[in-house]
Amino acid sequence: MLHRLTIGRGGAERLLFTLSQGLRHLGYVVDIYVLMDSPSHCYPELRDGLKVIATKGISFRQIFAATPAIQALEIANEVKDNYDIIHAHNFPSNIAATFVASKLGIPFIWQCNEPHRILHDRAERRRYIKRATTESISNCIMQLGALQVLRFSTKALDLIAANRAFAVTALSNYEAEMLRGIYNIKPIVIHPGADSVKFCKDADRRNVREKFGIGDAPLILTVSRLWPAKNLETSLRAFRLVLQALPSAYYMIVGDGPCKWNLLELSKRLRIDQRCIFLDDLDVGDRADLFYAACDAYLFTAIGEPWGLTVLEAMQMAKPVVASTDGGLTDLIQDHRSGILVNPLAPHEIAHHLIDVMTNSALASSLGTAATATASQYSWKRMVHAYDILYQEAISRKMRKTRISGAGLKTLRK
Repeated sequence: MLHRLTIGRGGAERLLFTLSQGLRHLGYVVDIYVLMDSPSHCYPELRDGLKVIATKGISFRQIFAATPAIQALEIANEVKDNYDIIHAHNFPSNIAATFVASKLGIPFIWQCNEPHRILHDRAERRRYIKRATTESISNCIMQLGALQVLRFSTKALDLIAANRAFAVTALSNYEAEMLRGIYNIKPIVIHPGADSVKFCKDADRRNVREKFGIGDAPLILTVSRLWPAKNLETSLRAFRLVLQALPSAYYMIVGDGPCKWNLLELSKRLRIDQRCIFLDDLDVGDRADLFYAACDAYLFTAIGEPWGLTVLEAMQMAKPVVASTDGGLTDLIQDHRSGILVNPLAPHEIAHHLIDVMTNSALASSLGTAATATASQYSWKRMVHAYDILYQEAISRKMRKTRISGAGLKTLRK
């Protein structure tokens, strides 16, 4: 497994570790390569028995942060000739996988959770620039410079890597369609799963409410990396409107990221900071189920989200979900049946539906029941099985050096 610059705390890392553990149970030997690692920080509860190899000797971190091609080469140089297949997760590990595959003569698969947005999404570049301009002048200049270096030094390598992979996989049909447009390839859709044992509706609802003094007040929850595309600014504006109808309500945001300071400041400007609870996900640890259990509605307004693992977990716990129409959640949610899909840039619409599910117990119960039934169709075991089939196909075709597309492996869809 090749990951990106560093292992952080997010859905991509949870997927990486869960998939790797599932493959180990099937008999695979799995090594994970990254540039930097912090074992105690990033999901220690998911790493048992996994070997994570962090490269050494990075002395110019600013340079590395701005040049993903060098990051990729640094990772590739550490990979030795004792593997049968390379599995790349996200950018720039796809570029590293191209180097490794060429060096060792083995196939590689790129699991593209999403194409690198700053390279291929103009709207994301605008959001990135907008965030950069709110920081100090020196940081702003550095980030804008890094943006230009990234685009002009790496985009061609990214395109080459996508087209040299034995197969490219996507988390959702939405993501697959995006990949087709960017890279002119035919991805295979392999959906992630949720842990039905851990995330069950029988978890204790009172634990978190008592800890934070919420009592029986309405509670909205979002678990997300605090990044521009997650669009939490709109969520906060929608919550301000919710408070006009439900003044005792709380909004809990669990996560960390570069937008945290901006979000805290926005909550103060909107005069809702006393009703907002911001938590680092390290405070939650491996008991996210208790936070899902505590909430009355789960809110997710991300723009262009490839899948939405936390939404699936909330659905697994029978929570009514109000989520964005813009992204892969349209694979998962049937509007007004297993959840409610909303325009992620329309705070009045979002607030209306949040108020509806928190004041209409019959609606909330109906949505939650359907959500659990839908979520039960997605499992980590099924995802691991799909990759097992794909690996075996790649290894068996190694000598012929042929590619595979979504139309060429129908068994993955069973």
